[in-house]
Amino acid sequence: MRKLFCLFLLWPTLAICEQVTLSDLVRHTDIQEVKISPTGSHLAIKKLYEGERILVFMSITPLKITGLLRFRGKEEVGDFYWANNERVVTKVASRKAALETPVFYGSLFAINYDGTKGKNIFGHLAGERQVGSRLKKAESTYAHPTIIDTLPKEKNKILISTSPWARD
Repeated sequence: MRKLFCLFLLWPTLAICEQVTLSDLVRHTDIQEVKISPTGSHLAIKKLYEGERILVFMSITPLKITGLLRFRGKEEVGDFYWANNERVVTKVASRKAALETPVFYGSLFAINYDGTKGKNIFGHLAGERQVGSRLKKAESTYAHPTIIDTLPKEKNKILISTSPWARD
């Protein structure tokens, strides 16, 4: 069965629609990790797709794909966590030519299970400038975060610990 899916390529946000079969997106040998949402209504699935790690979001009833997260360039999905029933926070990993395993440089990215509202929320990539202004909306942080708690009762917050990058 063929369906039309939009692959969301982020940094900057671009959408490319292409024909992808459902069997291509959920091939068992390519699935690396599956996590269920707090209320049990959705799955977040980290899998290999065309040589890179992406997140596929699926509703459980009915079982169908609701969204995707695929980064552009050398970035790909690292460890991920359900922050609440709608939103997932993922570590952004970078592929390096000489290394087999992608490297985590401290960036956290959040996205809804339907593939919308993707945003860098922490790290050196999180800095945003307001259009037509020198004021920043978000601050770049040169540090490695560790997610301590997803704070289930706080819908828009997570608790992290940080270790600043060394200058040398």
